Amino acid sequence: MTDLILFLIEEYPTDNYRLRSYDNFCNELIKEHPNTVISVVSKDKDIFDIIENECGGVVPKSIFMMNGSIKPSDFTKIDSKVYIFTTDAVLPPFSNPFHRDKLAHTANFEGVFHNYIYGSEHLMKEYSPEKLIHFPCWSSEEYNFETSGQQKKFNFLLSGQKDIEYEYRPKFSSLLKDLDEKSYVDKLGIWANDKTDNDTFLELLLCSKWSPHDGGFNGRMVPRYFESGYAKSVIISPDLGEEMKVNGYVNDENCILFDRNAPREDVLKILNSVSDEKWNRLANNAYELVKERHSTKARLKVFLEELLN
Repeated sequence: MTDLILFLIEEYPTDNYRLRSYDNFCNELIKEHPNTVISVVSKDKDIFDIIENECGGVVPKSIFMMNGSIKPSDFTKIDSKVYIFTTDAVLPPFSNPFHRDKLAHTANFEGVFHNYIYGSEHLMKEYSPEKLIHFPCWSSEEYNFETSGQQKKFNFLLSGQKDIEYEYRPKFSSLLKDLDEKSYVDKLGIWANDKTDNDTFLELLLCSKWSPHDGGFNGRMVPRYFESGYAKSVIISPDLGEEMKVNGYVNDENCILFDRNAPREDVLKILNSVSDEKWNRLANNAYELVKERHSTKARLKVFLEELLN
């Protein structure tokens, strides 16, 4: 039987540093498993058009819907395992067209790859898959500090979008202003997703020693957690709970965690007590964790084992 993988994806703008990770994943997938077809989705074609015109009429062993924005199709008429991928905004009322498009099809889903644990119950009800495959965010190779040629130049980098879910990010912004040593860059809510901003973020992350960040009260380990680890910019964060445990993040081993409801002066004390000795130990441990478990290579291994099984 064929081992062809059909990967349905939106044509992402690769200037966006977050989406470059997905682009990088597709490139590495083709290197690792050349018998892969990457199909850019379009509402003008259904799954049968794609198989006929892009797969040469060969029915894939597995179909992976990173994006499902194609003409509604009956996947049950195809002898392929069908998988889908979900990321942000999977919970009602936040579910967006990224997910609604997948539900426009008739399919018996073999599995759902999902970034975050917190939406698992909803995913089981929404998609009725055979199984859920926890597929956390990851860091692409461009954040690898050891191969970057960069040097650490300042302590703290605060960045990311402002959102009610990420309630501690603006608190970090306030705390940084009260540091004993003002060695920080605060870009919270400033950057867009153009090439200049994203290249600047990459450089600043690689040049920072510490990453105060918040994945929000839902406990989501957003990409920054893994990118910071690879960049040797140690995470300082409210404890996100189960997601951090599952992904190997341990307080005072490879990151600094605190209770989200801790008094402000306690968190300020944490920020003021960072040291080169502590950074060296935590940064090296975080780097090894991401390299081993949260790199593109690590995610690719899980992906191929599932789709080719």
